[in-house]
Amino acid sequence: MSQDLIVRKFKHMFRRFDVDGSGSVNRSDFEKAPAWISGRLGQPLGSSVHKNLQSAYDMVWGLIAGMDANGDGDLTESEWLAGWSKAAASGSIQQVISQASDLVFDCVDTSGDGEIGADEYSRWLCAHGATEADAKAAFPKLDHSGDGQVSRDEMRQNVCEFYTSTSADARGNWLFGAGW
Repeated sequence: MSQDLIVRKFKHMFRRFDVDGSGSVNRSDFEKAPAWISGRLGQPLGSSVHKNLQSAYDMVWGLIAGMDANGDGDLTESEWLAGWSKAAASGSIQQVISQASDLVFDCVDTSGDGEIGADEYSRWLCAHGATEADAKAAFPKLDHSGDGQVSRDEMRQNVCEFYTSTSADARGNWLFGAGW
């Protein structure tokens, strides 16, 4: 499989992060997304889930704001693609992936048991707009050990594969369901 798969995934993420549909990604999108996701998870603004999500989004924004080639505060799709492609090629994408994956893992693990079960993942994925059927199809792919739980290490591997793998068969491609 070619780099075209990664470009498709980066474009999918651009659309996902462009919360207001403006055609660009900016700081405002990174403030709206945690509030929107928290609400869909039934968590109020100011809850620990909302605060953790906002921390994750703030951290990611801090790492990617430099992709704004013309410095206007908005990442266009072309700036987004160029920035993520450069990060993937240089290996610096690993820093973003690891840190964001851990923060998000803690938000998805609502039971606090250190693992993500199918119900927890389904709520999370559906909060991002996926269907229940997509969530149910995705979870077994992400559960590498087949024990009915996704560990922190499995989640890191899935997130890494989503952003870096050129293989159409990579388990991490199921991170956001099949609809991307």
